[in-house]
Amino acid sequence: MNINDFKKEVFSTFHIFKVSPDITDQEWLEFSKKLAQLKPRNKVEASKLLHSFFPRHKFTVMAFDSVDNTDINALLLMAINLNK
Repeated sequence: MNINDFKKEVFSTFHIFKVSPDITDQEWLEFSKKLAQLKPRNKVEASKLLHSFFPRHKFTVMAFDSVDNTDINALLLMAINLNK
């Protein structure tokens, strides 16, 4: 598993356009560990985890969202695989 693939999936899942300040690869890895550990049940829980894990970061997101949880399942699987 590649950290860049994980970052792309996070951006895609949460419709993130940009993050300021930038998040380091090490921070992304730590977030993936927390995500894999907590196993959020849906996108809302995962989004809350993302924002609580990076409280000093500003996320610019696109204005649309979905209620389908298949994308969060893919993200969770990537987080688990990244930490194997």
